[in-house]
Amino acid sequence: MKKPMSMNRPLAPAHLRMNPFGYGVVDAYQELVTFTDNQVDVVSKATMALTVSCARCHNHKFDPVSQQDYTRFYGVMISNRPTTIVVDSQEKQRRHQEAIKQLKPQIKKAFATYWLSQIESLEDRLQKVELKERDDSDALSPWLQMKEQGPEAFESYWEGLQGHVGRVEAHNKKVKEKAAAYYDLRDPKVAAMFFKTGNGSHLSTQPAGSFALKGEGENVFQGVYPAGVYSHLISDKHAAVMGSPRMTVSGNNLWIRAAGQQAKRRYAVRHYPFGGLLHDDHRLNQTLPVWQSSRKMAIWQGEKIHYEFRTARDVISGPGDERSWWGVSEILMSPEAPQRRGAPLSLWVPRRLWTKRLC
Repeated sequence: MKKPMSMNRPLAPAHLRMNPFGYGVVDAYQELVTFTDNQVDVVSKATMALTVSCARCHNHKFDPVSQQDYTRFYGVMISNRPTTIVVDSQEKQRRHQEAIKQLKPQIKKAFATYWLSQIESLEDRLQKVELKERDDSDALSPWLQMKEQGPEAFESYWEGLQGHVGRVEAHNKKVKEKAAAYYDLRDPKVAAMFFKTGNGSHLSTQPAGSFALKGEGENVFQGVYPAGVYSHLISDKHAAVMGSPRMTVSGNNLWIRAAGQQAKRRYAVRHYPFGGLLHDDHRLNQTLPVWQSSRKMAIWQGEKIHYEFRTARDVISGPGDERSWWGVSEILMSPEAPQRRGAPLSLWVPRRLWTKRLC
């Protein structure tokens, strides 16, 4: 069975998708029972020529199929998470993978040498910095506000930046400590708990400073990232799906610190996915991980859910972009929202360098 709009992207086993996903649901548990029973019915008829689903209520009248048999079959089906993934040959998945792995350390060394050689001219380069619009995720945004100010205003603004960072970090620490669920994917042990499928072994925690290469264009870097799990550090042509462990909904919202391009994020309540045709607001189009919320969590209090990240090729209703990626650092379930810290200069540039610049 082929994926729509692409004749070389099969789904398997596609028969498990013959259930009524894609509609609104208010009773997720009942929906789970219904579509799992549908799966039992379809698979048993197609592969065994038996109506095993009849044994849901009673032992089969004509064939040796008992309610116990049905329950065992049901248990197999309900233990799997329905989703769609790209199925490619191992040859296609691993194409150029080893070559890129060997090339990246060479690129890193070359650029580190180049960047260090540019330190002497950093002052002049900073004076020429221009941004078309303010972007708090850009570390140079506050510099544009500071560079025209006098020493006293500069000092005051700098202290304000440091104070803001301290308040945000204290607030987020308190939110995480009180959270109903918290997953820090910067920790390899936490990332190992997640369910992953895709183009390979690189779906694991990567250290801060990891980078992705551009598939085309003059600039070699697509981005340099904080610690987390990323689908595109080998190539943004790689399809990948990652799902969290199950969580029990508590509080009004679920927050993720994630980034991506043409990718999707969604949660599933008892395996029922929210993020399809009727819930198409969960897009990832951020260059660096930022805190984002998932809506409509209040009605699912006490329910079992998991969170999922998917590249565009793994989305049936999506455009099927060849290049797509996602990255995630943290997942948090809390009634209180975490705050965005941005990329403040005060985290990575000692104040003495700036005060020296003013003297």
